[in-house]
Amino acid sequence: MRLIFFSFMAFLALTVTILLPSCSEGNNIDGSIPTVDLTGIQACVRPVVTKEIELKTDSPNPIGDITKLICLDSCFFIMDRLNQTVWKFNESGHLLGKLRKVGATLGEYVDLYDMDLLPDGDLYLMDLSMRKIIRYDSDSFNLVSEIKIPGTALAFSAVDSTKFVFNNAGDKDGININLGIFKTSANNIKPCISAKQKDEYLALGANTTHLWRSGNEIIYYDRFTPDFYLLTADSVLPYFSLLTEKIPTESQVENMIKATRGHDFSSAGMDGETIIDILYAYKNSVGLLFGLNTTPQQHIFQRFDNGKTYLLGTSDSPTVVGMMRGAVGVFGDSFVTVKLPSNDDENPSLILYSLDEI
Repeated sequence: MRLIFFSFMAFLALTVTILLPSCSEGNNIDGSIPTVDLTGIQACVRPVVTKEIELKTDSPNPIGDITKLICLDSCFFIMDRLNQTVWKFNESGHLLGKLRKVGATLGEYVDLYDMDLLPDGDLYLMDLSMRKIIRYDSDSFNLVSEIKIPGTALAFSAVDSTKFVFNNAGDKDGININLGIFKTSANNIKPCISAKQKDEYLALGANTTHLWRSGNEIIYYDRFTPDFYLLTADSVLPYFSLLTEKIPTESQVENMIKATRGHDFSSAGMDGETIIDILYAYKNSVGLLFGLNTTPQQHIFQRFDNGKTYLLGTSDSPTVVGMMRGAVGVFGDSFVTVKLPSNDDENPSLILYSLDEI
């Protein structure tokens, strides 16, 4: 099958918009979406480094791990789950502040598990153990509010200060939801995309990185289908689907659930040939970059102007271990990856690169 992929603007013009309020009523998203044929990759393309940012901290304790990175204006916010810390740097790599409030009282967290940031400057952290979202001012890191989650969630994105999107979530009765909407005015999580079976997340593995932010837009990936969706402030758009003939059947999923039940969040029973696991998905004005959890890992770039699919070559520029890990965010029109330090007492660096020289 030849590649069928519309340019981004044409796709938005042709696609029926699904409003988030309709999702909050529990409707699943339907409709055909463009398909990316992974067998139709045109050629290899190598990243062009635009900048390397050495991160500088003011203490002998370096960044433990860049679990998540989100950019706001000229600043980088880094979630370091290993150290339960959020670091804030400017575009020169100088430390502007850090947040570490571990505890069980108001404004503190027991298990920092996910982070999001709105363009208005609000920083949101999710405490997995306490089932709450904590809102801070991103300049002062002062507490603004706490929001109790009426159920469970493994990842989230903030649509605005009163509306949140969860994936791998469960409502207060424990019903699994692939993608759900939570409004602070309600006391439940309404499904946008429901799981086909109870405990489906066990069969698919509880990967927490199915929501990725590129500026004001959020990309969501539903591994069971395997479909991508584009979330904006007021809509959920079917984005595209990966072409595969190996989508697991209902009976296969049921068998995988049985294999994993009793040890939650295990990858046991997963069939790599029937589940396409996406490591990340980010977009800029030129195209979409996403990573496949294959052996070896593959990093795919899809241009919007010509609809062609390219495989990233990682043998030379940038010659960093981070390219094998893939992108961790978008800064302006550059993708961001991590250059790992050579010593444990050093900080990682950020590599900004472009893919538009094709």
